[in-house]
Amino acid sequence: MQKRFGFGILLGTIIMVLIPSPAFGQDFSMRVATDDRHDWNKEPSLKIIAEPGTADYREIILTNGSNQSINLNLGIANSKTTDGVISIDDESEATAAPFLKFSENPVSIAAGSVKTVRISLDTPADINPFTESPYLLVSTQALTPKAASDGQIRAVLPIVNRVAYPIFIGVGDYSDFETNFTIDKIEFHTTPAGNAAKLWIQNDGKLDLPVSGFIKFQDAAFAGQIYGPFNFDSSAVLPNSSAFVSILLPEEIIESEWRIFTQVESNDQVKTKIFVENISFSSFSFFNLLVFLLVFILSIATLVWSLRQFRTREIKPKRPKVVKVKAKSELEPQLDTRTTQWLQQVDELLKNFDSQSPDYGASETAPTEELSAKPKRKKAPAKKPTVTSLSDHD
Repeated sequence: MQKRFGFGILLGTIIMVLIPSPAFGQDFSMRVATDDRHDWNKEPSLKIIAEPGTADYREIILTNGSNQSINLNLGIANSKTTDGVISIDDESEATAAPFLKFSENPVSIAAGSVKTVRISLDTPADINPFTESPYLLVSTQALTPKAASDGQIRAVLPIVNRVAYPIFIGVGDYSDFETNFTIDKIEFHTTPAGNAAKLWIQNDGKLDLPVSGFIKFQDAAFAGQIYGPFNFDSSAVLPNSSAFVSILLPEEIIESEWRIFTQVESNDQVKTKIFVENISFSSFSFFNLLVFLLVFILSIATLVWSLRQFRTREIKPKRPKVVKVKAKSELEPQLDTRTTQWLQQVDELLKNFDSQSPDYGASETAPTEELSAKPKRKKAPAKKPTVTSLSDHD
């Protein structure tokens, strides 16, 4: 059984190699031809720009890498952005679609051949200037059903491969789309990979600005050895915006005063600028200090406000809970005995107090009874008032 299974795999592999396969999306490719007519024509990105009332063009080169001839359909599709993702919008037409024309469409390319197609932008004189970024669609044609010799039509599964290429369309004065940039400033910072320089570039044009170049360092005080060049190659700087390129630096570039030579190239335009900077790779900056102070002041103000609110808040006393304590039945006799003893002691103290008080009916030298004898309280005899008559004195 295993031998038959292995033989089947081998036979299937041989058939796949010998039988030609139909052309798929990977069997053709496209590239943009360059020329020197405009700055944007010097780069291999597809940009077509024309002034109002004139026409201009770009050429694309299509290559058939399969062993069968293919037919390619060309078209323009609008683009849309959904949640930050750019995609094809098949429901609406691009603004530039009515003004774009192809020298050949569909394009028939023989097996292993190359064909050049011209895309022209022809604009009317009264058109308003605009810019747009649609897609150039290149798709293979599906096989059309054909009647067989017996008059019946066989079912054919259409295989259509569609590839979208970004394209820039601009209508306006050529001077508005010329390469226009400046070298703004240079900064230094520390990255996880090491110390680096940030070279800021300002793009004042209406097209994406591809930039490349290098920087060199020389000691500003002694004008000695030159370090570099340290090259960089960035994708692009967006129109009417500023961006920086980051260049990693070796350990020889230390914190000191340096003379820095910079060179930036874009669309065959080369610009240079020399900086004299006291390099510091510290991440601290005046802006960071200002942000820290603002946050600190805001925190203090919030704390003071909170304390004032806490002090002025009226604190209501809590109502004491009344806990009813019930004496156990076995403790009640003990409480009654203690109460009786306490009353007896109080009575004895009162008796002692009366016994020690001055007795007007007794002699002053009468002995005092001890408290321990517990004398009974005696009532002093009431004295009868002495009546003295006037006859006795006579």
